[in-house]
Amino acid sequence: IVLEAGITPGPLVTASGIRVTGNEKTAPGFIHSRILLKPGDRFNLGLQQKSFRNLYQTGLFSKIDLYLEKQATGSERPLVAAVTEVPARELYVEPGWGSYEQLRVKTGYRNKNLFGTGRIFGLDAAASLKAQGLTTYLSDPWFLGTDVKADLPVAYSRREEPVYTRRDMEGALLFSKKLTRRLQASGGYAFRMTDVSDIDPASITADAPTDYAYGEVKAQITWDSRDDLFYPTRGQKSFIAVEHADTLLGSDITLTRLTGGVRWFIPLPQSVILGLRWRTGLIIPGSDDFNLPIAERFFTGGENTVRSFKQSELGPRDETGDPTGGLAFNVFNLELRRRLIGNLTGSVFFDCGNVSPNRTPAETGEPPYSSRSDILSDTFDQYFKDFRPGVGFGLQYQLPIGPARIDFGFNPDRDRKREEDSFVVHFSVGMAF
Repeated sequence: IVLEAGITPGPLVTASGIRVTGNEKTAPGFIHSRILLKPGDRFNLGLQQKSFRNLYQTGLFSKIDLYLEKQATGSERPLVAAVTEVPARELYVEPGWGSYEQLRVKTGYRNKNLFGTGRIFGLDAAASLKAQGLTTYLSDPWFLGTDVKADLPVAYSRREEPVYTRRDMEGALLFSKKLTRRLQASGGYAFRMTDVSDIDPASITADAPTDYAYGEVKAQITWDSRDDLFYPTRGQKSFIAVEHADTLLGSDITLTRLTGGVRWFIPLPQSVILGLRWRTGLIIPGSDDFNLPIAERFFTGGENTVRSFKQSELGPRDETGDPTGGLAFNVFNLELRRRLIGNLTGSVFFDCGNVSPNRTPAETGEPPYSSRSDILSDTFDQYFKDFRPGVGFGLQYQLPIGPARIDFGFNPDRDRKREEDSFVVHFSVGMAF
């Protein structure tokens, strides 16, 4: 049997206009701006499909029909965009738990279609036994009609760290853009007023500024190919970021902060997932700011870094035994994960990390740092030295808000002079990385 197909092309069709139906809250102009076909354009199936994706990616519609209205005769037809909107306003409550903060709750209001323009307005309040915060923000996913996202957050926060308490009032203007499906660039300007209190007067950080302004510009590149946000089984996420604070930006202190990291997730036989992570950071202080405020230093140890330590307790100590933080850090994590039954997952892990300089002058019997070159010399010399280990196992139960997790961390090389713990239990919500 010979099957013949005869195709007779119809007339070329021009979009005579654009008609929007079904929109109760969204402004017609916003929908028109997402449609690439304009009145008078020759109909193009590729542009129709791209226009559909543009509308769908706004997240404002549960259903979209984009079609040429049928007419008996004529080569001009109106283009119809029939949409069904999703609810734009939401109230939410997000409970959580951390081994340091303990009970924490975040609640807020979000309008994802402010004045029908697709802009987002939100107000968040968060509280725990160690921290409180209030944030309001305005976000424009299509800043000035481009595919650049602009965010304007303003926030107040208070947090009790193990060796100090900080209060921040801050605001920022941030921009981000997806360069590819996996690659994103972001950056902007941020300014905050920071007040640090409850520092031990005998601490070597007591002479550092405790009430100061901090203004910075920052930029970051992120690559994310993970297959799942809460429980990735393959792919990676990596980033490189640079921040620079300067008096020209309204800052009382000057520094450059470099941070970076990478996470790999590799599927193994028997449904085992190998997770690997490395994070690192380096601060280069200004010539007159080598004694940085304690709130600007790096700390490690805790439920998401080295799990054989309590929060921020890994690293150098002052004469009173309190952690002092440092100008650089490294954290390495290796974890094997496997689903046991249902939503229950088990894991075994090895963590190690450091803070550099690894020892304070008080610990080595040396006089305090008197120059920027001295502290930077020790920072670079000890950048990959004196790693503190942690080994252990954990259980995770998958919840809609993320996995509830309990980890048991053991320190096989306890430093008794620093009174390091030999065993720590962490309970929190969310994977370690």
